[in-house]
Amino acid sequence: RELAWLASNFRAVVPSGGRYVREPAIADERGVMYIPPPVQDRLPAAIGAVAVAFCAGMIWGKFRRKSKRV
Repeated sequence: RELAWLASNFRAVVPSGGRYVREPAIADERGVMYIPPPVQDRLPAAIGAVAVAFCAGMIWGKFRRKSKRV
């Protein structure tokens, strides 16, 4: 019964991304031979890029205001 449910709901249950989606782990009778590298989380890099851009904009705006006064 559970196998039939999994077959009918396969697309909803199986993740669309992750460590084993693009390539599987490889094992034989001796054990695990290969595990794909972990998927990189891009969120911290994106947050860092936005923070750097924001800080650069703030610094640029501060210098721009100072140069107009002189």
